[in-house]
Amino acid sequence: MAKNYVQEGKVIPFTAAADVVSGQVVVVGTLAGVSMTDVAAGAIGQLAIAGVWDIPAAAAAIEQWAPVYWDADGNPVGGQAGSGAATATSSTNTPIGIAVAGKDAAVGTVRVLLGWCDSIYTPQTVSDGNVMSFTAGADYEAGDVVVVGSIVGVCLAAVANDDTGTMAVAGERTVPAATAEITAGAKVYWDADGDPVGGTAGSGAATATSTAPNVLMGYAIATKAAGGGTVKVLLDR
Repeated sequence: MAKNYVQEGKVIPFTAAADVVSGQVVVVGTLAGVSMTDVAAGAIGQLAIAGVWDIPAAAAAIEQWAPVYWDADGNPVGGQAGSGAATATSSTNTPIGIAVAGKDAAVGTVRVLLGWCDSIYTPQTVSDGNVMSFTAGADYEAGDVVVVGSIVGVCLAAVANDDTGTMAVAGERTVPAATAEITAGAKVYWDADGDPVGGTAGSGAATATSTAPNVLMGYAIATKAAGGGTVKVLLDR
């Protein structure tokens, strides 16, 4: 098994910017989730970023399977104005998940499958999607980052060129990074020609720079200081 696996990635730590109550939606950078417990300002809590949750919603209908966004200043039905609400409006709001059940305008909550990332979910499943097979275009070692089209993952076991391997495309992984800082919650991209700190120049590195041909690989779980050689990433597609 790849040695850089960290954890399943369904719950991640976060530092509360203000007092948080259990079940409250929290936005960390570009990532939205639900706090598992009460957390005091400045303390570290646990944020669920997977699973199905009922969260406060604005006074507008949301269709089943529609992408759902979190408006941090939204007005929830029956709740405190400006305290935040789920909506089907993308605008400048933060993606939070997919509505697994529709809701009418007057209903105060929406049932959401957390974890949507820059794509529209279609309710069809072949596997759990955490691991996928790929045909190696080069020799890979366990833990190497692999790019297949627009999908970035981590090789789970050594595989020779032209052979079929498996790669993780979900969960938390520690991957090589370029020298620049990456803040917690920021989107992380893979630069296949990047220069990892302490590694071989041009062998590939994680970065917060989205410029093509870099490929989105997930979100930073923790801040990586400038000069740090690795970043902890929640893989996501």
